[in-house]
Amino acid sequence: MAGALRQFNPLHRLAGQSLFTQIAARLALVTLAFVILEVLFVVGTYQADVDEVNQGLVAKKLEQVLTFVDSSNTPAGRQEARDQFRKEAGATKVAFVVFDHFGQVIATDNPFQLPLPTTLASSDLQSSTSRFVSGDRYQLSATRVAAQNGRRVWVALTIQGQGKPPFTINVINEIIEHVALPMLPLSILLLILNGLIVRHMLAPLNRAVLGVENLSPSQISNRLTPPDSPREVRALVLAINEALDRMETAILTLRQFTADAAHELRTPLAVMLLAVDELPDSAAKKKLRCDTQGMTRLVNQMLDMALAESLTVAAGDTFDLGEVAQSVVMQLTPLAVREGRSISFFDAESTTMPGHRESFSRALRNIIENAITYSPPATAVEVTVGPGAQCSVRDFGPGIPEDVRAKIFDRFWRGDKAHKVTGTGLGLGIALSIVEAHNGKILVEAPDGGGTLVRMVFGGLSVDVTKSNREDPRLPTGQSEL
Repeated sequence: MAGALRQFNPLHRLAGQSLFTQIAARLALVTLAFVILEVLFVVGTYQADVDEVNQGLVAKKLEQVLTFVDSSNTPAGRQEARDQFRKEAGATKVAFVVFDHFGQVIATDNPFQLPLPTTLASSDLQSSTSRFVSGDRYQLSATRVAAQNGRRVWVALTIQGQGKPPFTINVINEIIEHVALPMLPLSILLLILNGLIVRHMLAPLNRAVLGVENLSPSQISNRLTPPDSPREVRALVLAINEALDRMETAILTLRQFTADAAHELRTPLAVMLLAVDELPDSAAKKKLRCDTQGMTRLVNQMLDMALAESLTVAAGDTFDLGEVAQSVVMQLTPLAVREGRSISFFDAESTTMPGHRESFSRALRNIIENAITYSPPATAVEVTVGPGAQCSVRDFGPGIPEDVRAKIFDRFWRGDKAHKVTGTGLGLGIALSIVEAHNGKILVEAPDGGGTLVRMVFGGLSVDVTKSNREDPRLPTGQSEL
């Protein structure tokens, strides 16, 4: 039962709508309720005032009679006017006779043989109305003086009917004239003004929503601007800022703990690695050294992650994108050669960009190391900078399925477990944090010829998909292999 009531409750349908929509809908419902009350008041008033209802019906029929007289100048016009008059009368029986000032009949229609005067005595030359009721049947007899084509005429009417239908049209006309016409424009104007006022009052709340949407994990110190009014929205914004303060404290504490833990672990791991080197050669030593190096790498990357998440690019810091990228490629060339891969660098008119040189170098290094790791032996890794503020790394490995491309930046995600890949799964996450701190983004694409293309784009730059310009081992002009 309660569910059925909710289903037919118009306010229940507003659930999930915006606050502006809900307030506007409620105002519209209140306005509609007042209109309905006004209509009920008019109907009740006319039902209680029988004389007013009778006068309204007589006036309506008198208007139709005068229209009949105006249209009956010719036999054809008279017949057409009579048909129209009887059609408008419907089930109600109406008879009339019209006299001029000499008492002569000008027009008449009495198909039901209702009682009508054949002439008007001097005592009848005035307006009068009489009503006879028997059960739900009624009879109205009326005399009216009217002006017709510049002359005075006297109209005698007799109306017979049953029930209330003949009076309904008069009540409807009164509702239209006294309720709809005055209140409809006023109600619409009132709703528009209320809507504008509500929208103005909700503007601070909408600005607060935009401020919340613009908050970023990489800029945890940002806060919302409290409005001066209304007081409720100001209190809400201040409460959100207090919650953000607590979150910032917790995040900074966690980052500091991670950095401190990484710092504390680096020295014991370095000592452990030296101790392992002093052991006699054996399979166990090799495995122990590999595990220790992996732990050292994990600790270093945890420290890098903490630094990347708290990275703030200072105003005025700039670096040459091509110079930094070439330096990273040169540093990683021995690793690529040791793994059986080649690495190439191409500068396509790069630029100087604002940012932190060492952090960007770390991000690019992680992406290139990832490309070397997943590339088959005897293939190349291509690093391209430009045009403008962008840098791309292309490998010729198995590629990354589209449904998992977003996951490669998740922490500790290491891809297909079937591939024997060393690493912690933090490198690309660190790179993404650094790039986002530089107002950039990382795009992962599947270029023609297979493999994976990872692009770092900065400053809102939008360019077409970069395609490898090398389809054979020979390098074109402008590209140098290291």
